[in-house]
Amino acid sequence: LGAPVTKWPKYSPYNALYYVLPKPVTLAWIHLLKSLVGGIGAYLFFRRVLQVGFWAGALSAWCFPITGFLVLWQGFTMSQTISWFPWLLLAVDRSVGRPGGWGPMGLIAATALTLLSGQFDVAALALLAAGLFGLWTLAEQLARNRQFAQVSKAILALGAAWLLGIALAAPYLMPAIEYAGTGYRLESRIGGAEERPPMGIMALPLTIMPDMYGRSQRNQAVIMHQNRLESAATTYTGLFATLFLAILAWTRRRHVSRNLMWAILILISLSWTLNVPGLVWLLRREGLNLLSYNRFTFVASFAILSLAAVGLDALWRGNLTRRRWFVLPAAPILGLGIWSLFRSFHLPEPLASLWEEQIRNGNAVRQITTIEQLHAGQQGFRLACWIVAGLCVLTAAAWIGLSLGVQRRSWFGPVVGAIIVADLLWYAHDVNPQCDRSLYYPPISPLQQLADEPPGRVLGYWCLPARLAEAHGLRDVRGYDGVDPRHMIDLMLLAKNPNPPHSPPYALTQWYRPVIRRDESSQILLHPVLDMMNVRYLIFRHKPPGGFESKLSGDDHWIVENTRALQRLFVPARVEPIRDRRSRLERLASKHFNARELAIVEQEVDLPQSCRGSARILSEIPTKLVVEAGMETPGLLVLADLWDKGWKATVNGAEQPILQTNHALRGVVLDAGVSRVVFEYAPASFYRSVYVMCAAGLGVFIWSGFCARDWICKG
Repeated sequence: LGAPVTKWPKYSPYNALYYVLPKPVTLAWIHLLKSLVGGIGAYLFFRRVLQVGFWAGALSAWCFPITGFLVLWQGFTMSQTISWFPWLLLAVDRSVGRPGGWGPMGLIAATALTLLSGQFDVAALALLAAGLFGLWTLAEQLARNRQFAQVSKAILALGAAWLLGIALAAPYLMPAIEYAGTGYRLESRIGGAEERPPMGIMALPLTIMPDMYGRSQRNQAVIMHQNRLESAATTYTGLFATLFLAILAWTRRRHVSRNLMWAILILISLSWTLNVPGLVWLLRREGLNLLSYNRFTFVASFAILSLAAVGLDALWRGNLTRRRWFVLPAAPILGLGIWSLFRSFHLPEPLASLWEEQIRNGNAVRQITTIEQLHAGQQGFRLACWIVAGLCVLTAAAWIGLSLGVQRRSWFGPVVGAIIVADLLWYAHDVNPQCDRSLYYPPISPLQQLADEPPGRVLGYWCLPARLAEAHGLRDVRGYDGVDPRHMIDLMLLAKNPNPPHSPPYALTQWYRPVIRRDESSQILLHPVLDMMNVRYLIFRHKPPGGFESKLSGDDHWIVENTRALQRLFVPARVEPIRDRRSRLERLASKHFNARELAIVEQEVDLPQSCRGSARILSEIPTKLVVEAGMETPGLLVLADLWDKGWKATVNGAEQPILQTNHALRGVVLDAGVSRVVFEYAPASFYRSVYVMCAAGLGVFIWSGFCARDWICKG
């Protein structure tokens, strides 16, 4: 409906591949590229900052792209953001160590790329973690050298680098943040609403047993209500690496300070998910509550992997001394394995029997419709328990082996390295958020035929999510961009079916269902606001209720036409100003409201009591719409697209204000006669941000000149 799309990072360097080769296979190449970028960054961080050996650094870096967060979010843009996280920490460390060197230049680049590559709220979490890492590194340097001047320079270098990096990303950030401020989602967060409340201590086992509550893959079953992608399962770095190598890292004295920092970061990043008292209270404070802390788990995952790299290095070097306490962790780990094995033979409810009873009574459960599918899910659950039991046996055996002095054998380090990679590879196997390849963009005959019908927006009734409708070039009134524009949501809620099931709070129109009635001639009858918004076709996955006549059908899809839908462009007979928001919505909520007869605006307009005219669209791209209007009298031309202050209008070349019409749409006052109207999305924030970016670029150029001079002089 004319809203900017915030879910797609248009300036991401990864997406440049898709612009050059816009094919589905390109998405796989993008995933490979971001895995290489993240893996190389992790390797350099482990080698240069943690100072581990080659094989410890290489094997741990191989693990990074297949840790929980990057595997579960592999098809989403936020995984592009996290691929830069090791580079961000590496640049922070270099900037603190040599504030006059090239480290700050790297930090500028890493900050800008982190912000540009994905969702900026996840990027904010990455920068927050990098800031905590920087504070600890500064404290370490101050405690070690007592050189306050050097630390002050490092603080200035870090602050300036972060500011310049953010400024370079301003053309993406400023318009997106401005648009997000108009959203219902942000408004509800500011009001204290929690889209994904803390899960509590029940989430802790997911950090080492990500399949404890099942999987959402084919022939699997999930017994928890929380979305697995938003759970602590994204922390998974391998059971063996977490319960063996990460603990072993504490035997290295020179890493004790950094290990303590990783432990604190793990606690902070998991505090929301685990509902840690005090920390959750802090994260709920106004301003801080705008971020999605359930996704902060990627920091815990990287911290565990860093500890594992140090532990693996201790094994690989062979200088790990035998200690009596090495046998102690084996007992609880074996106990965990025995419990997991017991659980495989005594499945938890409702998977054990309750779901089977429901399915036999004809009720589908979590998209499981047959007993055979349920049995396959039960077997998959058992297999996950057996894998955990096997890993626990291996981990306990490793601790017992250490107590017997096996670490002095040359083969022990390579075997351990192979196990941690194999562990994560097994976890990542078949974890794919996409559907079966045979279902990619299937030809659906009624949707293809819809292209030849009169233009109009569509609405999938409990089917065909809005983003999927785009695959067929359909204009779905629901949309989804993670913002939920407040004014548009106000209108759509007026026509929403109050009965469950409902859409999730972070996507209020994802499974939007309108109230449907029938008139005396058995035609479909929608709320007048949907007629006003050009909703002409309703798409049903099964035969529509109420006996409505289908205009098109086939391939298990039925399309019903709403003949009362207005065109996207129309001229109402009269215009009435109503300033009060509640009064406007009350008028629009009436089932007798008729957008053909009346348009509601917020300010006075001088127009006749009866207006007449028509218009047609000459050309259109997402940011520009050219219209030809023929007005018999002066009147208000209404475009059934979202009003936003970033949209500008010109009438015959002269700028004309766009009125916020019918609470959320665009309206332009026209004189009698033929007019050429151009709507163009040109937010002032974008042009201001370009100036900010250019100024930052000049600052980076000057700063890099000084760095180059010092480097040449020292050389």
